[in-house]
Amino acid sequence: MRTACIMGKIQDTARSVHDNPIPQFRDLRRIPTRYQHILPLSVMERYRCAVIGSAQGVLTVAIINRRDTSLIETLARLTGHPIFPVWVKPTGMNLLIQRIERWEHRKDEMLRWPHPLNLIQIHIIVVVPIYQIPPLKGPCF
Repeated sequence: MRTACIMGKIQDTARSVHDNPIPQFRDLRRIPTRYQHILPLSVMERYRCAVIGSAQGVLTVAIINRRDTSLIETLARLTGHPIFPVWVKPTGMNLLIQRIERWEHRKDEMLRWPHPLNLIQIHIIVVVPIYQIPPLKGPCF
């Protein structure tokens, strides 16, 4: 009940300031780590949205379509939390999602093992025993 009251006040303030029920979030560059996995990447790509924060159990979600109220309802059902939408420019959202995609791709590459280079390194470690390498002579600084 308290969350609904707070949400109502926030939305009233947004309406009075912008004459639009959804306020604009101007400088969206990154998603805080703790919110990156609340929505799967496929959902973020499909609906062009991202969870960017939360307060008192309400998720703040950046969206690009101010008129799509069904999206807010859908996200509330998916997450199980009330949604406070903020509008971002489509170009900013596209860049944000591309950044997340690149990170997911890099993460997948790092987790893909054995990597061919690693197999060569393992072969060298196993085949060339350490005692066959001559010791260094003289002081090493």
